[in-house]
Amino acid sequence: MDAARKYQSRGQYDKAIAQYQKLVAADKRDVRSLLKIGDLHVRAGNRGTAIETYEIVATHYAAQGFFLKAIAVYKQIMKLDPSRLDAQVRLGEMYEQLQLVSDAMSVFEDASNAFMRAGDAEQALVMLGKIVEIDPEHIPVRIKYAEALSRAGRTQDAAQEFEQGALLLKEQGRLEDYLKVAERLLYHRSNDVQVARELAETYIERRDPKRALAKLQICFKADPRDVSTLSLLAEAFLMLSQTDKAISVYREIARIHREAHRPQERMSALHRILQLNPNDKEAHAAFQKTASVSSQHFIPSEPARQPSSRSASLSAAELSNGGSQLSGRSISLSAVSGLSDATGLSDASSLTGTSGILYVDEDIEEGSTVTGSLPALSQEPTGLGGSYPSVPSAPRAPSGGRVIPMRNTTPMSYSEFLALPLLSTQVAPATSALAPGLMEQTLELADSYLVDGLFSQARAIVSELQLTLPDHPLVLDKAREIDTLAAASSGVSAVAQPIVHPSAAPPSTSEAPEMELGYEELEPGDEGFDFAEKLAEELAEVAEIAPLDDGSEMIDVETVFEQFKAGVAEQVDEDDSDPHFDLGIAYKEMGLHGDARREFQVAMSDPRRRCLCWTMIGLIYMEEGQPRDAIEAFQSGLESPEMTAAESVGLHYELGMACEASG
Repeated sequence: MDAARKYQSRGQYDKAIAQYQKLVAADKRDVRSLLKIGDLHVRAGNRGTAIETYEIVATHYAAQGFFLKAIAVYKQIMKLDPSRLDAQVRLGEMYEQLQLVSDAMSVFEDASNAFMRAGDAEQALVMLGKIVEIDPEHIPVRIKYAEALSRAGRTQDAAQEFEQGALLLKEQGRLEDYLKVAERLLYHRSNDVQVARELAETYIERRDPKRALAKLQICFKADPRDVSTLSLLAEAFLMLSQTDKAISVYREIARIHREAHRPQERMSALHRILQLNPNDKEAHAAFQKTASVSSQHFIPSEPARQPSSRSASLSAAELSNGGSQLSGRSISLSAVSGLSDATGLSDASSLTGTSGILYVDEDIEEGSTVTGSLPALSQEPTGLGGSYPSVPSAPRAPSGGRVIPMRNTTPMSYSEFLALPLLSTQVAPATSALAPGLMEQTLELADSYLVDGLFSQARAIVSELQLTLPDHPLVLDKAREIDTLAAASSGVSAVAQPIVHPSAAPPSTSEAPEMELGYEELEPGDEGFDFAEKLAEELAEVAEIAPLDDGSEMIDVETVFEQFKAGVAEQVDEDDSDPHFDLGIAYKEMGLHGDARREFQVAMSDPRRRCLCWTMIGLIYMEEGQPRDAIEAFQSGLESPEMTAAESVGLHYELGMACEASG
């Protein structure tokens, strides 16, 4: 050992190396002597031999678990020959062993870029894959990996990475980014019906029907009979003011439900048609026929409907109108409690006459009973103190249902209820006064829908309210407000679902029409009509009108991040050192060493931070394997005028480490 040092001090490196080799031959575990041999080869100018020696030393350190020492040796190799990408990969693996995630990711990313510049795309992908394995929830890296897989032609692998990235974005609630990544996923996996449907639903919610139709084409081609897809199609057509197409879709939905023996769902589709076109006689007749054949009673499935909105306040005079039957929406038995004292029990006796009935449209479960007792007839009506004024009653569209004789005050079984006669599809004109409190609640509910941007729901309940109150100024104002807001949101002048006008109500006649239509009344036609083919053609026509982003444009993660940095720079004052120092720390953790150094240099404007900023710059140089530059930075830090004692101690320690690393 002494002889080796003696030769080294004289500059006789070959003789010194020979002495150290004797020590290594005597003890294979003498890694320190082997490291000295590598250092002497560097001084002698034998870089290739030095690198080979350092590799042996680094491998030994890694095998023994001395990962920090291995990192120092691999950095020395990279300093001697930056093109040794194998050493750079091993350096990243050492960081990974120490769970230094940001350092490992930075090294692997540099290696990936170097492999890409060298034309080795496969190894570049391997490096990006390692980054994803280290931090699976790092979305930008995962998207970058997916784009690299796409460029390499590995479409399925790229789709899997886009899928994972989309799921992470969805969990974090980042809707805009999710849509972009999901579009890329669908571009690489064009038959993914689930993703296409999710995108379509999102675009419908955002009132972007053209993009929704592009995704619904995929769903429709996969299954032309899927009801959820057809329902979304109808909504999209309505948003485009193509009501006729929407009605055609609802007819197809009704037909599918009929073939599947789902009468309640079929009636719902027919009810939707009648909302859009109250004059559709076929839909109206089919609705009544379905209710008759299935012995079921339709319950509208409109969301968030208040129970009170299904009731109507009727006068006893209206109930006792000879030969008339109550029409319009169903009323519950409790609605009769709205009779005033003026027409109370004295007029209630007329209910026992020939046509004393209650119209019921409730879905009664088997085994339940309906009682005809009226204990609340003499009570004052409640809930009528709203701010909306009372209005005259108006005719309402007829609807089918069963009639219950009011004189029958004994409990009625489910089978007895089904045996009651069914109302005609058209009845003599009847009027009903809507309680002002109910109208107020309905308009308030519409307001709540408007606040949430749910224009379709708001329009639906106001349409029903217009059937009863066609000329009321508050109802008309609300209808116009919905039209205006919906048009402003969708960018079209026409609304998706037109408010029903009173002139559109079917005319009343004194005679009930004959119910001769069969259960096939809504078939599109008997002359070879292919609904699926026609609907596909209509979808194609709409798609041609709207050029859409099919996800083929790659998402440039670097560009997005540069935009992020530019946005941050605009918000940070150059004279404020605190945010610049914080940005430097953040960039250092992200491996953006150049950006970090610039931020620390700006933060030096505060003399109190100068020493710490030079320390951070020196540490960055050490991470990059440049100890000589680190030494200069640490020495500059020692010249800081406001350096504290603790900062001085830390800086001298880092300077010593840098000097040791530089040899």
